[in-house]
Amino acid sequence: MFKSTFISSLLRPIIFGSSLSSVRHNALNLLYDIRDSGVVLFSILVFIFVYANVGHLVFRNMNEGFLYFPNLYEGTYQMLILITTANFPDVMLPAYNVSFWWSFFFISFLLIGLYCLLNFLLAQIFNGFSKRLASQGS
Repeated sequence: MFKSTFISSLLRPIIFGSSLSSVRHNALNLLYDIRDSGVVLFSILVFIFVYANVGHLVFRNMNEGFLYFPNLYEGTYQMLILITTANFPDVMLPAYNVSFWWSFFFISFLLIGLYCLLNFLLAQIFNGFSKRLASQGS
């Protein structure tokens, strides 16, 4: 069924992480940062889901809806990529070709998501890091 090389390649990161204390320490710090930033991460995911839902409902009879919002799963995935600005012109241009006013949907998503919510996440992670650094220094 499984080859031994497959199992050993799956276990390799676990063995590596358990043998080095610095790797364990950094992994625990990462988990603490994720736990402390849970509210902000949840807010970002809800924000993305709400915009994907609105995009699915608004663009369902347009070319934009068939390309990027055919269902909620695909719409959420496209909006998750959009918050990184990796596919910004690709997602916005089909709606922009129909009407100039549709661009405000995507611009508002990026303004709120990038310049507010992701900055909150960065501030939360920085505060956690500075508290952890202060506790280790004293």
